[in-house]
Amino acid sequence: MNITDCHIRLGATASFESAVVAFANRGFQPVLRNARRTATSDLEGQGFDVPATLMGNDDVEVLVAADGSATIALRICDATYGRLASLGREVDILLMTESDISALRAIVRDTLGENLENHSWKTSRARTTLCEVCGEVSPNGRLLAAPVYRSAARSLYDDKLRMAVSVVAEAFGRLAVTRDTLEQLEAFESDPDLLTLLLSNKDCLTTHFGVRCLDCGGPQMDFEERREAELALAASSGKCSQCGSAKLAVVETLEVADVYLRGVQQGLWLESLASDVLTERTDLVWSGQMVGTKEIDVLGVLGDKIVLVECKDTSFGQTDLAMIGLKADEIRPDLIVVISTRDLHHNVKDDIEKMDKDIRVISEQSAEVIRAKLDELLCAVSAEHVRDFLLTRASNLGLGFPPWVLGSRLGTV
Repeated sequence: MNITDCHIRLGATASFESAVVAFANRGFQPVLRNARRTATSDLEGQGFDVPATLMGNDDVEVLVAADGSATIALRICDATYGRLASLGREVDILLMTESDISALRAIVRDTLGENLENHSWKTSRARTTLCEVCGEVSPNGRLLAAPVYRSAARSLYDDKLRMAVSVVAEAFGRLAVTRDTLEQLEAFESDPDLLTLLLSNKDCLTTHFGVRCLDCGGPQMDFEERREAELALAASSGKCSQCGSAKLAVVETLEVADVYLRGVQQGLWLESLASDVLTERTDLVWSGQMVGTKEIDVLGVLGDKIVLVECKDTSFGQTDLAMIGLKADEIRPDLIVVISTRDLHHNVKDDIEKMDKDIRVISEQSAEVIRAKLDELLCAVSAEHVRDFLLTRASNLGLGFPPWVLGSRLGTV
């Protein structure tokens, strides 16, 4: 099912009913209006007066195509009541179809006018607010905005490759070492295929040429080109500055490329993954933003909800939880997702339970498992948005629709 929403401001002289009639004239059946008429006729035929609260209100409607292939749901936004109603009413429009959503959107535009705007009215207001709240791009945000860093981060979604890069990064950081030295690492001795995978990904490692002592192994100098190293060796005394041996030679060395080193050391891969998953669900996503002095990993608006994603490619402790609380006080997210590649201590879990915020935790190491669990959470947000689209407006007025009025024709998401 393809789903999207939008909104439009009806002119001050236009009515919600006229919009419903316009869609009905294009072959869409108004489910709620027809249900009300049928129920009114049946009840009055039995001599009953029809209570207004039983029949709901005229501020929402669901229109279904004659062949059932498309659905258009309408609701008047709360903010357009009272004095703002004189400017015209904002109407949210939810579109659902098994076919091309753009074709259905074109029908809505042709029916209601060209001033149709993306997203619901509430989501549009949230977008405006977040654009004002978010300040400069964070350090990680600047890196992920660069294609070369983003590409490397996405390569690190491969769990095995990420593990291999992490092994070298933790052992040597930015130090260039020989292949023999890499082979002696415990992780590669126990799993040679892991090193083979790393070496086969040429972009992961940068090759240097260093002057090394064959006796003590002490590094002397590193160069980008072999010829430079050979010239430096020829111009030197030929003796090791550490042990005094005259056994100096030019050897090939390997260093983790900066884009991959930062990818694992700064958790860029995890922030990139969270951003990619959220982007598959909504086009309102901010990655690596500064809100005041606080760094926001990933932020998005989905299904009328502000979603804050906190990424920790390490342990997540009580200090991190306290920082999330401070961020939430400024952003006011409806949902907070904590992604950690380590297990959370039970004290942290207990503290999360005590907080008056909707916080979900994903504690996994595998990128694919993280992707699946985050997408599952976001899918639930989208489904809830559709499920409550009519009820949200009605409940605010205390006029909820009975299930039999909504009927089974609306289906499930």
